[in-house]
Amino acid sequence: MKIKKGRKNRGITSTLRSIALVPTVCMGIGSLIIASFIVYFYMTEETRDGLHNLAHSLYHTCMLAGEGDYSVEGGILFKGDNPFDTGFSIIDNIHSVSGVDATIFYGDERKATSIRKDDGTRASGTLAAPEVVRTVLKGGEDYFSEKVLVNNTPYFGYYIPLRNSDESIVGMVFVGKPRQLVIKAVMHEILMIFLLIASIGAIAMVVSLRYANNVIFSLNKIKEYLGCVAQGNVDAQISQGLAERRDEIGEMARFTCVLQKSITSLVGTDTLTGLYNRRSGGMILTRNIREFLDYRTPFTVAMGDIDSFKQINDQYGHSCGDIVLRQLAVLFTEHMGRKGFVIRWGGEEFLFIYERMERARAISYLEELQDTLHSTDISFCDRSIKVTMTFGTAEYTDKFGNEIEKLIRVADSNLYYGKEHGKDRVI
Repeated sequence: MKIKKGRKNRGITSTLRSIALVPTVCMGIGSLIIASFIVYFYMTEETRDGLHNLAHSLYHTCMLAGEGDYSVEGGILFKGDNPFDTGFSIIDNIHSVSGVDATIFYGDERKATSIRKDDGTRASGTLAAPEVVRTVLKGGEDYFSEKVLVNNTPYFGYYIPLRNSDESIVGMVFVGKPRQLVIKAVMHEILMIFLLIASIGAIAMVVSLRYANNVIFSLNKIKEYLGCVAQGNVDAQISQGLAERRDEIGEMARFTCVLQKSITSLVGTDTLTGLYNRRSGGMILTRNIREFLDYRTPFTVAMGDIDSFKQINDQYGHSCGDIVLRQLAVLFTEHMGRKGFVIRWGGEEFLFIYERMERARAISYLEELQDTLHSTDISFCDRSIKVTMTFGTAEYTDKFGNEIEKLIRVADSNLYYGKEHGKDRVI
């Protein structure tokens, strides 16, 4: 099957990491935006309520500052017969205690104020904004704005009508805070929320990435294992931890093991004896050669042949020969245990691979196997059949290079020598 070029496939690794990161980042950004609006609304309402209370408090303070109505004479604000707050004590006291600017208007003109011009003098004599005049002086209503211009500076400001005893509106009371200060407080709160969201998001991303990386690592291990199986490595092993997982990845790992066994059974084993076949044997030998070249790990092979097997077939029939082969396969498997592998090389020939073992030690095990064969009777149709074998051995060395055939040829040569010199022996 041809793979189309041009569009690059997106790997599951990047997909899982995107799944772990993108939602967390998007949720963090969304939460920050929503929180910013909430904080701004909350701070605006809190500022409005504070200014409302402070404006009415200033109004009542002014009412108690003297008797009589407000008037202006010679540009000076009077309350009754006395000048009103000529020392600006009421206005300045509010500013020093609360940090809020305060102003007393007569008409639309500032008479007593804590607001300063650029040159440091008080902004007395300056006028209120037109929208304030319309709402407060003409409409008689309280007025709040988030960005009213006061002396060309944006303010959060609250205005209430200033009335004489006959309820006529003669001016206004103003309290306000520069918008820049309120926004600064809002930004400080948003920064705190950002740091909180960022901390939670970082923890969430770390946890998500660790889980995603764990899944990716597990999937890669399964992929490597399947790659070994696909290349015919019948001895490949999957991590025990993967197979013991209690999730879908664990199930995948266990199904993969079942798949390997099924594939090995189909193409890697001999159908009659259940032993590894010649194809699997070649792969096992290749692996052992690689370990020797990399780590100098020794191994020895032995080619074994059943003595006079043709006579067994001729005398008792091929069904008897099959029984002999199957029972010997069981005996060989028990003998090898953890020593290595036994392969049905062909017909009545078997290849024994003794891993991590020099030839002298392998020969001692082969002699033990011969003793077991001598004491074993194979039953067939009420008959007891004795079987012996001849073995030719070869220990792998550098002289063989990567050529399995040379190694097998030496073992075969020793086997034939034993056949020609009496059989039932280890050469």
